[in-house]
Amino acid sequence: MSRSHSAPTAPPTAPMSAAKVVRAYSMDALAYDVTMEDWRTHAATDYGGKMGDDVLSAADGTVLEVGENALYGTYLVVEHSGGMQS
Repeated sequence: MSRSHSAPTAPPTAPMSAAKVVRAYSMDALAYDVTMEDWRTHAATDYGGKMGDDVLSAADGTVLEVGENALYGTYLVVEHSGGMQS
């Protein structure tokens, strides 16, 4: 017989020095999205920071892209070994 166990989750580590959570992860509750102009869940955590703040990566890698997106805001893509990106 197979049993499924739910492991406790650790609090996330902020990816930026002095980061402020501006929109929390929530798949249980709807929040109004001003960009999309509707109510939806939010499958990410958005952080605010200032230009020049250090940013931590999921693993060693190289910054591949920094950009601005109408839906996602300012973002960056890091390329890791094996072609993985975060």
